[in-house]
Amino acid sequence: MMKVCQKCGKNFKTYRSKRKFCSHICAMKAPWNTINKRGINNVSKRPEVRKKMSITRIKNNMIKDKAWNWKGNQASYVAIHMWIKSHWGRPNHCDFCGKKEKRRYEWANISGKYNRQNKEDWFQLCVPCHRKYDMFRAKF
Repeated sequence: MMKVCQKCGKNFKTYRSKRKFCSHICAMKAPWNTINKRGINNVSKRPEVRKKMSITRIKNNMIKDKAWNWKGNQASYVAIHMWIKSHWGRPNHCDFCGKKEKRRYEWANISGKYNRQNKEDWFQLCVPCHRKYDMFRAKF
């Protein structure tokens, strides 16, 4: 069956009666496509709109403990580690073995209480040292 592409107007051969476009590229360029709505056409993703939203959030004191979903020290294990990484930066060396080469490093908690305010309760470890430390701590 021969059909005409709704985007570019080319004739194309198809075996399906519902097909409207000659190629995937023409289908992606169609105005009704949901992928087009996600890019710069989505108002909430535009940089100027995001800046206004951020300023409004700060003006309304929707930060930290004033936000409706703030959990403080009751936050989950993953949330606390994400907070540590975003506020103290990515770890870049190992406090046990002293390595500073390019490899993966993690923040490790000393006491097991996961207190965010006390930076002395955390140290930076490479992955092998972190696993050894956790295994050692689990035994006692």
